[in-house]
Formats: sequence, structure tokens, C-alpha cells
Amino acid sequence: MDRRTDRLLWPDLLRALSCIGVVIIHLTSVCINNGPERSQSFELALILNSLVRWSVPVFFMLSGMFLLDPDKALPPEKLGTKILRLLLIISVWGVFYALLDGWTFGYISLISIPKAVLSVLAGTAGYHLWFLYTLLIIYLALPLLRLITAYSSQKLLNWAILV
Repeated sequence: MDRRTDRLLWPDLLRALSCIGVVIIHLTSVCINNGPERSQSFELALILNSLVRWSVPVFFMLSGMFLLDPDKALPPEKLGTKILRLLLIISVWGVFYALLDGWTFGYISLISIPKAVLSVLAGTAGYHLWFLYTLLIIYLALPLLRLITAYSSQKLLNWAILV
């Protein structure tokens, strides 16, 4: 803990390591998806990719650690702002990637924009944006989850984690 700011340093270290892990996942995925199988580069990319798969769940766990802390207030206005911001990000980038897919695969037309909006609503625009939809669900469930963590015994929370 940093005594000057009362800030925990280990979550920052985990975040930094997780960022590096996510970059490695993306870099090695190119080789895994496009490289020749059974080559040394393919095998190395597969090993590295597998070794850093922990990084994405760690981001979610760190978010939970901070968002579910009953000692820290989370006013409804702040949560509402987070949800609206996330909806905007999903909408803009989802439509962008849906239209980009249409342009890339040669089927863009006037109907592409309504189809792109529908794909955002269905959650199928930009497969790599999956985590944004997951965050939205977490944010929507946050008031209930905060109540559970604030008023449950440690024994009950341990049981819930086990389940």
C-alpha cells in the first residue's frame, strides 16, 4: 500500500501485467489464425497465448473488487453515467465494425446501416466487443451484487464463490 495515498499497489501491478497479457493474446492470435500449423512460430504463439489467458478474467475480478467494495459509495447517478457511456461505446463501435465487415466482404448497401444497428442490438457486431456486453450486464446487476456483498456473511460469500 502506498502510505501517501492509501492506494493498493498490487491491483495496479496486476492491471499492468494483464494489459501486457491482452496485448500478447492479440499478437499471438494473428499467428495462430493465419500461420502454418505445426510450425515453430505457431507452436510458440500457441504456448504464449495459453500462458496469458488469465489476463482477461483478472480484469473482471479487479473491477469486481473495486465496484463491490461496500465501503465505497456508488451513487446511482455515477452508475447511470457508466451505463450510458458503455451503451454509447457499444453503439458506435458496434455499428462501425458491422459496416466495416460489410465493406470488407463486399455486401454494403443502403440497408447496411439498419442491419448494423440490429447486429449491435443482437450482440453480434464486432465479435471482439464481447467484453463490452459483459460489462454492461455487470453494471446492470451491480446494485443487487453490492447488496449481496454488503449484507452477506463471509461464510456465505465463500460458498457463493465455490458454487
